[in-house]
Amino acid sequence: MLIWYDMAMKKIFSIKVAAILLALIAIAGIISTYYFYNQYQKSLQNPSSSQAKQVQDLVSKIGRHMELPEGTPTIATVIDIQKLRTQSFFRHAKNGDKVLIYSQEKTAILYDPQEDKIVEVGPVNISSNSVTKKLNTVSKTSIAIYNGTSQPNAAQTVKQQITDKFSTLTVVATSNASKNTYEKTLVIDTTNTHAALAKQLANVFNGDVVNLPLGEIKPNADILLIIGKNTH
Repeated sequence: MLIWYDMAMKKIFSIKVAAILLALIAIAGIISTYYFYNQYQKSLQNPSSSQAKQVQDLVSKIGRHMELPEGTPTIATVIDIQKLRTQSFFRHAKNGDKVLIYSQEKTAILYDPQEDKIVEVGPVNISSNSVTKKLNTVSKTSIAIYNGTSQPNAAQTVKQQITDKFSTLTVVATSNASKNTYEKTLVIDTTNTHAALAKQLANVFNGDVVNLPLGEIKPNADILLIIGKNTH
């Protein structure tokens, strides 16, 4: 009788222990689920925290140079300066400059992040969305590549480099130059409207900005790049 009672008690104890363990596991699961759900909710409430940090960092840098208006600005990037040259506000701007637009104060600030300086401050009379859309619209500039060397794959190599480095350029033609003895890479602004971009290309490929060389056919492109031996 005592043996049966002892076995029964052990069985009851085992059931209680198992029930307690299951309860603890359930509680732990609830806590874990709540934690991850809470983190998920936070991520939904703040989906652009990295973007907000970029704005904050930019405002902090510009704030060292001048007293800024109240509120959070809309940020835009100058991508195609050629489209903005007619506006006096952008007369000293270049691609890559940032524009802070304070809609409530109707104020725009042009900032050069490379040189850490304020380029221009002026009024803005249109909505920040319109300004941002105009500034951030990518306009493709066409470029032709002539191989002026004896290297057979030079044009394709340079084409890939241009594609990787210049989001506003589209290569419309690759061909051989009239001769393969060009010592230095040459950049030709065929329409005389992309001087800044031509200079930038010359800097990247260690070349010179020149007029169309004699004997070369003018391509149907905004810019012509003739690859020289110094590119390799």
